[in-house]
Amino acid sequence: MSAPGSPGPAPRPPPGTAPWATRSSAGRSGSSRTTPPTPGPSPRSPRRRACPEGATLARRFAELVGETPMAYLTDWRLALAADLLRETDTTVESVARQVGYSGAFALSAAFKRVRGLSPQEHRARN
Repeated sequence: MSAPGSPGPAPRPPPGTAPWATRSSAGRSGSSRTTPPTPGPSPRSPRRRACPEGATLARRFAELVGETPMAYLTDWRLALAADLLRETDTTVESVARQVGYSGAFALSAAFKRVRGLSPQEHRARN
């Protein structure tokens, strides 16, 4: 209930017209909760061959590089973090965010698991 003289609550948009409404967003995205998605490219289409599925990509990557994509990405991010820790006085939190971790805790856990010491210990030794 609104106070006397106040304009009252904002009018509600008609059902299905609000930008967050399921029906309108489904129309924009071409999907729906009630209708099945349109089928993707056939297994023999050029698009399908050019974009392998995740498992196939990971297997091929590992064959060529010698480690999984996630292991490679982790090593690369930790190498960048190690360089930043050695060359700057930037906080561990800032370094973590610069190399793609959610925060200092996530970077510290990964750093210790892979390199055997914490980011602070790495900085102190270098």
